[in-house]
Amino acid sequence: MHGVIIAFYLVRMKGHGKIGRVLLLTGLIALVSLPALARDPESVLLERINVVRLQNGLSPLGYAGDRVREVARAYSERMLEEDFFAHQDDHGATAGDRLSMSGIDWRMVGENLLEDVGAPNADAVVDDAVTTWLESPGHRANILNAKYTETAIGLATRGGRTYLTQLFLAP
Repeated sequence: MHGVIIAFYLVRMKGHGKIGRVLLLTGLIALVSLPALARDPESVLLERINVVRLQNGLSPLGYAGDRVREVARAYSERMLEEDFFAHQDDHGATAGDRLSMSGIDWRMVGENLLEDVGAPNADAVVDDAVTTWLESPGHRANILNAKYTETAIGLATRGGRTYLTQLFLAP
């Protein structure tokens, strides 16, 4: 990213007892709620998506929680294991169906998927996801939809193949 200075500072979110990060982006300050301090690819991708949202005048997405992340991970793992790539599974279940079956309430849901074959490392997968999704009108629309306020990302990888599922929610 040219001309953008990014720095993350760890803070404790007032009243929540959670660790978050403050994102300083060319003078703009936003609190980005993250699940942990770890630099796992899912969290890095969330940070990158939030930078794109901030650059487009939108609020950053909050972390939808571990239960939503597990739904996303489970679907990525299932696609990898069963060798399919689709927004609906073979029974016709959608992202909304998967969330509801897990007891998660939602008002509006969107989903971005990525299948990446041969990426040399997790950083390359994150780069591929951001680039691919921003070049696709439907995926870009999910990322830049102001109605979505939360997200969670689930990754599954094996044998040089990586599947990503990003769920967007308006709870």
